[in-house]
Amino acid sequence: MFDSKFQPIGERAAQLKSQLGKMVRDGRRIPLTILDWKAVDLKVKEEIWDEVKKNLVDVPEGYKPVCLKCCNTLWKDHKSKTKANHFEPNKNHPDLLSMVPPQIIADQWTVLVAYWNSEDAKVEVLCHFHYILPNRLTSV
Repeated sequence: MFDSKFQPIGERAAQLKSQLGKMVRDGRRIPLTILDWKAVDLKVKEEIWDEVKKNLVDVPEGYKPVCLKCCNTLWKDHKSKTKANHFEPNKNHPDLLSMVPPQIIADQWTVLVAYWNSEDAKVEVLCHFHYILPNRLTSV
C-alpha cells in the first residue's frame, strides 16, 4: 500500500487522499482563518494522524510526515480555491459578506473577506510573487 518513500500506492491511494481532503476542508477542525499550516495546532495534526491510523490497517509510522505534508497541500489548495472561486470574482459586490460559499463557516468567511481585502494580504501576495516569479523565469 506504500512505496519505499511512504507514498501511498495502489487502489487505496486516491481513497486516502480523498479522506485527507475531507478532513482538512472541515472548518471546525482547521479554520481557513489560520494564515499558515505551521500555525495549525499540533493536537489537530495528531488527531488527523490518529484518524488515518484508525481507518487504515498497518500504516507505517514513516507515512506520518508524508501524510501531514499532503494535508498541508490539500488545505492550502482549498483555501486558494475558495479565494479564487468565491472572493476574487465577487470582491466588489456590495453583499459579499452574505455570499458565504457552501461548506464554509459564515464567521470564517467574514474574517477571510476582511483579511483578503486588507493591506497585509496584498503585501503577502506581492512578496509571494516576488519570491516565486524570478525562480520561474530562470527555469524557462
